[in-house]
Amino acid sequence: TERTGRRVQEQGMWLWSYGMEHLPWVRRVLHNGYVMEQLEPVEFDPAETSPSIRALWSTLTKARKCVGVKSRINAPFVALDRDALHAYVKTLAADVQVTPTLNQYLKFITWPTELCWTHGDPIIDNVMLRRRANGIVQTVLIDPIPPTPAVPSLAVVDYGRVIQSAAGYESLRYLGVDLDDWQDHVAKMLDNVAITTYERGFDVNTIRATLFYAVMHMLRGARTAPDDRKAAIIQRAHDLEGMLLDWL
Repeated sequence: TERTGRRVQEQGMWLWSYGMEHLPWVRRVLHNGYVMEQLEPVEFDPAETSPSIRALWSTLTKARKCVGVKSRINAPFVALDRDALHAYVKTLAADVQVTPTLNQYLKFITWPTELCWTHGDPIIDNVMLRRRANGIVQTVLIDPIPPTPAVPSLAVVDYGRVIQSAAGYESLRYLGVDLDDWQDHVAKMLDNVAITTYERGFDVNTIRATLFYAVMHMLRGARTAPDDRKAAIIQRAHDLEGMLLDWL
């Protein structure tokens, strides 16, 4: 559609503006999309979830370090608009037919204000491989989502996506399989989040904001999931909401 084409074109322009090795290399931008390099898919195995999540976190971390080093024109950062976030959650909840209970936690979170580069959608599903002529294989994060006032340029937006994968999103959506140890994966990734902000002390609000976005992202995933997988993904969103409650 015209709207979809414009959104994908904006994604291509966003990718071109950064041009870093941990993102797809864009060959050209079109009026309704873009052409990028050919990459290799990664076969997801639920038994190998831990390595997949570690590779995801590592690639995201490397990409963040590259920002500003080789970028052509840094795309503008977008600040959080709480009213926009509240409205987005309300609409999302209506789309997946759940009560928008997530909004009641907004007032309990002191939201970070430091804006930074975000990918917007760093999940296992968006990891691909670039095989170079010298035999080196690199992991690449595809399909970014440029920031908006509801999903802004805050690190917790990306951290929430990683938690979404750690909680078994890909297994639930594509395989209909639940991970018995998903809570352990989530706990380990929350440790990584805590370590990332350690210089400023242990920031409980970062954990809270991360889990808030993890719940929201999981509901976003449910919105486009096959009908027979929606219920399990929504239930996992509720599970993550319970974790958020534990941190309040």
